[in-house]
Order: sequence, then structure tokens, then C-alpha cells
Amino acid sequence: MPAHSRYGWSSDFTSSYRYAFHFATVPSEVRLCLGERPYLCVALREEDVAVIQSLSAELNDHFHKPNQYSHLYFERALLTLSLLILRDEQPRNNTPLHLLAEERVERAIAWYVEHMESNPTVEEVAYAMHMTSTHLRRMTRKARGRSPHTIFRELQLERALDLLANTSKTVEEIAHRCGFRSVEDFSRVFHRDLGTPASVWRNQYLSHVQGMQTGSGS
Repeated sequence: MPAHSRYGWSSDFTSSYRYAFHFATVPSEVRLCLGERPYLCVALREEDVAVIQSLSAELNDHFHKPNQYSHLYFERALLTLSLLILRDEQPRNNTPLHLLAEERVERAIAWYVEHMESNPTVEEVAYAMHMTSTHLRRMTRKARGRSPHTIFRELQLERALDLLANTSKTVEEIAHRCGFRSVEDFSRVFHRDLGTPASVWRNQYLSHVQGMQTGSGS
């Protein structure tokens, strides 16, 4: 689903499971399958549900208590879910050159997300991907239509929104986890891009969630 979406799923069944996995980027094959649609519906088998439940429990532990291997678990989960989504799709024999470039951009973005807390520069990301910063900027604009700096800032705010919504971390802690130089810098960017202070956004979101829970329980 698009970034910043609020989930409002419902079910006709007496009981159901809901698991939300947030990734900064997905493989280009998944995006091609998605096309212009905002989401995909995939029929799950019983064994698929068991896999998803296991992934959710595993990633929850690594999200709240990350270690030096956590990013490998996140990458494995992304690949597992991607293959599940693409299971019934017919693979293509040839990969266009522009998709190969897009894959390199995706790897650069994934590396940035992994190291976001240290706020790496475009030059540092490019060096890690064994390319020049000029080449990375050119490929990113061609693949995503935006500069690396813009994409990295969007990813910082996406992580900030997730932490504001799903943890009790302070604004100062969140600013650090998202790679901002200071809480003042974080507050300025958050208010500028989202139109409201971080603390106000959190209160509004929690009130919205509480209202949904109250409504469903009445």
C-alpha cells in the first residue's frame, strides 16, 4: 500500500488475522506486478498463513531489539513475501536494461535504510554500492524521478511515522533512530513536510485508532 496509508480493513468472517509489514522498498518485480493498482490481493493457503505468522513474530523481536544481523531477517522476510505474491505470476525471460538499473537503485536505498541511524550522505551510499555519486543521482532520477536526497528524506519520515504510531519512544529518540542531526532538525523537517508537529501527529493518530476501536466494540 502507498506510504502514509491508514489501514481500515474489515472482514465478514467471525475471526481473522491482520499482519502489517512495512518495507522502504520492494523488488521491481513486485512493482511491475502491482502496476497502477494501490494494492494486490493474493489467496493464501494454510501453510502461507503459518509462514506469515512466523515472520511477524520473528520481525517483531528484531524491530524492538535489533542486533547486527536483524537486517538479514528483514531482507529474508521481504524476499519470502515477494515470492509468495509472485507465486502465480509467469516469469519473464529477459530483464530490460532499465530494470537492471532500478535494481541497483533499490539496493542503494536498502543500504541507506539499514544505515539510516548514522545519516549517511549520498556519497557514502554511492561508495557502498561501488559507483560514483553522480551515477547514483542519475540512476535514481531515471528510476524514481526524484533525487537520492529527496528519497532518503521520505524514508526518514516514513520511519518516524512508524515509530510515532507504534512505539512509545520520545521524539528525541525517534529523531536519533531516523538519522536526524538533532531533535530541532527533525521537528523542523517533520512540520515542514507533513504540516504538523510530530507530537500533535502522534496524538491525532492515537485518537483515531482509539476511536476505531471504540466504534468496533460498540
